[in-house]
Amino acid sequence: MGGVRRFPRAAPPRQRPRAGGAWAVGTGDAFDRYTAWADVRAALSRIPQAPALTPTGQGGFREYRAEASGVSVLVVDDADEKRGYHAGHGDVWSVSLWRRQSGPAGAAR
Repeated sequence: MGGVRRFPRAAPPRQRPRAGGAWAVGTGDAFDRYTAWADVRAALSRIPQAPALTPTGQGGFREYRAEASGVSVLVVDDADEKRGYHAGHGDVWSVSLWRRQSGPAGAAR
């Protein structure tokens, strides 16, 4: 069963070549240009014991951080931002992963 796995399209394709094309060929995973945070939240709600997310403002973005799993997601939080060359209001801007440190959050190591 070879080929590239396709994930649901959230927006029309770009008019110019996607940088993600090489990624898709190399990994077998292709991602759409935009991902709505509402779609991510809906998927997370179907996962038993999904990590708790702590929201904070980040100047035009909203960060949702899951300390227990070492993941944070930045979501565009500016109602004037529209989808186009970049993500618009309510879309995922970035996902960050980090290695969790042992001990209480914020403790020096």
